[in-house]
Amino acid sequence: MTVYKGASSNTDPFVEARNVADVEKWHSTVLNLSGMELTRCPKGIRACKSLSEVILTNNSIASLPERVFPRSLQTLRITGNALTALPSDLSRLNSLKNLHAGANRLESIDASLDCLSLQHAGFGYNQLSAFPKRRHEKICSLDVSHNHLCDLEELLKTLATWDSLSCLSLRGNPFCFKRNYVQTIRSYLPQLLFLDGKRLEEIRNRSAMSIHGEEGERLEEETYLSIELTKLKLQGVDQPATETLADNLTVERYYVQFNDHAGHPVCSLPFPQPRENVEEPPQATKKSKEKPSGDKTKGKAKGTGKEEEESEQVHELEWGSAKLKSRLAISKETGCWMRCGVDLKLVKATVKFASTSGDDPENQTRSISDVHECVVGESCIRLHGLLEGYDRSMDQEVAFVSPQVLWDDQGKPIPIDDPSQPHETVANAAFVATLSTIEKTEERPPQADS
Repeated sequence: MTVYKGASSNTDPFVEARNVADVEKWHSTVLNLSGMELTRCPKGIRACKSLSEVILTNNSIASLPERVFPRSLQTLRITGNALTALPSDLSRLNSLKNLHAGANRLESIDASLDCLSLQHAGFGYNQLSAFPKRRHEKICSLDVSHNHLCDLEELLKTLATWDSLSCLSLRGNPFCFKRNYVQTIRSYLPQLLFLDGKRLEEIRNRSAMSIHGEEGERLEEETYLSIELTKLKLQGVDQPATETLADNLTVERYYVQFNDHAGHPVCSLPFPQPRENVEEPPQATKKSKEKPSGDKTKGKAKGTGKEEEESEQVHELEWGSAKLKSRLAISKETGCWMRCGVDLKLVKATVKFASTSGDDPENQTRSISDVHECVVGESCIRLHGLLEGYDRSMDQEVAFVSPQVLWDDQGKPIPIDDPSQPHETVANAAFVATLSTIEKTEERPPQADS
């Protein structure tokens, strides 16, 4: 039990109670049950008429029964639980002004809007896919950040009817990576003072048409995500290996594999690769002499005397690189993919070749007899920064570490935090992700004369 400065040893409303019995003993106004590993709301809270604030944060409460809180309650903090729904009788709490219900599993917040006295509503880090199309006259601060909201314009049309709204947090939703995110919000909510924790200048009499196009046009946007993986550097591998048919029948290749937002696998170019100027097998050399005269190697500067050097540089940029550009759908799945991150796997492929015997070396051939692949490094890149609505690109150095060992030699599980787990870096790379938007303008069809 915490006693604030100035509290007496007798009844004192400034005492923060840690259980229901202390509330009755001290006539406390605050009941703090934060972090007590509760799975249900304690009984007897409703009978505590002196309470103005109840704190149930950081527990494991999955549901709240009806008529559990006193009518005197002004602030309810239930952040960090496992709630899937709010009590349906919040409207009876006609003194409730502050509701903090973030970091739960809420899919609907309709019940909260029945509380007409509410001034702050916090629902960040939940599972909201839709926002109620209802008007509220007193809410001045709303937080629905880091949810699954996809239709920005539909949400803003509803919030435009909230005359008291001055503080709004929307970052972390899938619609935030659309272009003109801030300008669009300003156009619908000119009275807004704070957006996503940042102060905005009040803008009045600004038409939403200036953001979305001129009259007679309909603008459609397509958002693309470009991912580039470059500069893959393997620990202990300084240069590409050379290979000849006679003395190298086992070839090792390294490549990076990851999945895009739609689950499609993407692979980098294999590393290492043979240089262009190494001695090739006789058969390949013979074919190279038969190239047509119009076939030019990309990247060579003709007549400069630096053909070999520039050709090697082109290949060095390609070793272990991967480039991907794909269209992003504004959806719950896309938002979850960007929050959870891109899992990168460094794969080692060992390819064994079987060569045919023959007296003439030019007639020797080889065929793949066996391919073995194993993951030798893992990393993860999170793209949640692109969901904040302000940054259109991000870059990060990637360090691949050895994969964790799940079982020992005797078949016993090894904990993740066990000191014996490998932590060494096996490779490094550079990762860049960029959002781009393409605008499509379509003229509206002419209306028929009546």
